[in-house]
Amino acid sequence: MNLRDQANDLLKVLASELPAGLAPADADFSLDGNDEFFLTLEDRIVVMFYLEEELNSFILTLPIAKLGDGPLREEILLELMKANFAWNMTEGGTLGLDKTTNLICLSYLVPLPLDQPTQIATIVNKLASVQQHWERALKEMQGEGEGATGGGDSPDPMDMLSARA
Repeated sequence: MNLRDQANDLLKVLASELPAGLAPADADFSLDGNDEFFLTLEDRIVVMFYLEEELNSFILTLPIAKLGDGPLREEILLELMKANFAWNMTEGGTLGLDKTTNLICLSYLVPLPLDQPTQIATIVNKLASVQQHWERALKEMQGEGEGATGGGDSPDPMDMLSARA
């Protein structure tokens, strides 16, 4: 089985592990012609899957917030760097700034194939939790001001992708 087929099979496993209503019912859990798959959870958390054949891996990217040009820019970047140190507050992911969109994103490398395909749901769950943590933290730093993203009083996504009983 080639890597693309393995990746699509893994996406099908993810689809089967998601609780009903978490993702759009009409979502097609397969890579597009560019070897990408975009998933929106609870209408607010975007998870982008990129198949990197040269690395035999998926790269998962979750946008967090746009980095503004305001007076807190340096403080925000410093906090993100501290969190990245030894993956201190990223659950193994890496926080970075997309130079094209100026979006702060969380990225994570998933080597393929996974020994236990159901791990993909656990990985997405922990990344969604980290994304939500940083979205809230950035909003607090900015006092709910310019550059803050949506979410408001949305529930913590911890365990939102737990396998169904």
